[in-house]
Amino acid sequence: MENKNKPIGIFDSGVGGLTVVNHLLEVLPKENFIFFADSANVPYGNKDTDTLRKLVLDDIDFICSFDIKALIVACNTADSVIDKKIRDLVPVDIIGPIVSTARLASQKTKNKRIGVMATEATCNSQSYIKALSRYDKTTEIYQQPCPLLASYIEDQDCFSNEQVMTDLLKQYLTPLLEKEVDTIILGCTHYPLALKYLTALAPSINFVSSSLAIALETEKLLKKNGLIADKVQTREIYTSGKVKEFKKKTNLFITKNIRKTIKKAY
Repeated sequence: MENKNKPIGIFDSGVGGLTVVNHLLEVLPKENFIFFADSANVPYGNKDTDTLRKLVLDDIDFICSFDIKALIVACNTADSVIDKKIRDLVPVDIIGPIVSTARLASQKTKNKRIGVMATEATCNSQSYIKALSRYDKTTEIYQQPCPLLASYIEDQDCFSNEQVMTDLLKQYLTPLLEKEVDTIILGCTHYPLALKYLTALAPSINFVSSSLAIALETEKLLKKNGLIADKVQTREIYTSGKVKEFKKKTNLFITKNIRKTIKKAY
């Protein structure tokens, strides 16, 4: 297989990473991918750092067992614990959401007041504060932990109860809106799946999706390295959880009509 047609490896704690696949196929429609969802351990956002690092290393070990050309970390919480030591273990380029999303948000804000909706672990790591400060030290950054949101999104039933989802989002949005932010980072790849509710509640806010930022960063990297695919060959999805249950979620949350196989990881 030519290097350019090798799959991109993508991993997430659950179904949220499928938002990355959606955006990836919008900007790079012929890309191949191996997607791994660690559904057996979702959510990642409430876990301590040592546990997270172990899970991330296991995820990387699994995805790198395939012959991939790049690795996408489709999980902000996982990205928050990836350091140079972990990066040195990976034989390909790693694309993570935090730096790429911070760059995009810095370009979008007009009043330099940015909100960050993320998991507790991502907020505690202060990774977004550090990343945003690189681009403009005068930007005011307000974090809002959203401990229940990823789990609610994983549970498809919440999408059939709009009031439950709306009430939860109001709880998380209100403190940021009171700070008069004009831009809010969706610092978890699950969150774009609730975008229609978010925009209804705060129509004037510029929501910046980490999933879109990852896709744009991947496009930039592959172009630079001459690795844009021109032939669809491999599109596989693996889960550490129950295949039947994950397949239902996949069919709901991956919006592109593509041929794909879904398998048990191990």
